[in-house]
Amino acid sequence: MALNKAPLQYVRNTNGGATRSHFLEDHEPIGEMLWQGMSNSGLVRQDENGRIFLTDEGNAALDG
Repeated sequence: MALNKAPLQYVRNTNGGATRSHFLEDHEPIGEMLWQGMSNSGLVRQDENGRIFLTDEGNAALDG
């Protein structure tokens, strides 16, 4: 199955300005499924304030 890069691009474009809640809302009705897939794959992370970022693996997947 091919990686959908649009959700990764969204996270990169927010540059730490969005939270997981923003992501879920902006990707209704499949936001939770997308987030879980990216999170379980180690492509995204949240900081202590709930802001979302790509991991090194997420950046590599998006750029690859």
